[in-house]
Amino acid sequence: MKKKKKKILLSTFLSTGLLLSLGVSNGFAATDDLEQDLNVVKTETQKYFDKDSKLVTETKGLNKNGEVIEVSVSKDQSNLSSASGEITPSTAGAYFAHSKSTLTKRIEAGWAQLRVYGNGSSNSYWNSKKTTRKSISKIGVSTTLFMNGSVEHSASSTKLNASTASASAKQQAWQVPLKAHEVKSSHTYQNTGASSLYPTTSLKSWL
Repeated sequence: MKKKKKKILLSTFLSTGLLLSLGVSNGFAATDDLEQDLNVVKTETQKYFDKDSKLVTETKGLNKNGEVIEVSVSKDQSNLSSASGEITPSTAGAYFAHSKSTLTKRIEAGWAQLRVYGNGSSNSYWNSKKTTRKSISKIGVSTTLFMNGSVEHSASSTKLNASTASASAKQQAWQVPLKAHEVKSSHTYQNTGASSLYPTTSLKSWL
């Protein structure tokens, strides 16, 4: 009888150990898959002129599944040089504005699931190549994260005499995603000698 009990206990221990091992292994596999889903592997760019004859550039970043996980929208206040094709400021106060919204997830200590973040950023540059930043009178962004169709969190940032502003709205409570996550950002660009810009960017994704 004693020998049988030992065999039963040993069998139970091995089975439990095997299940724990499989659980850990599957967890890493899921994380690796998610990391791949968050990587931009292809971009699609569309350029057009708005009603004010300003050049607008919209760039979408796609992951390996063809899902849009990143969107950037830029609108310049410049003239197009016929010689080089490069966009350069037409007046001293002009600048190249680059607006962006993204959705990200990350592991955080004490948080039961991967926390979702909705991020918005506003950036101003000297030209369309975005090689050098240009500080302007006022730059800002207001970002809202929507989860399951409702507002989850909002954040904003406004800076004076700066070239960049960013704000991240984060998931506040654990929940099962029933709808795609969504982020919306309103951007502000104001500078002496140039007209103000108030573009918006948004993005929906299951991540």
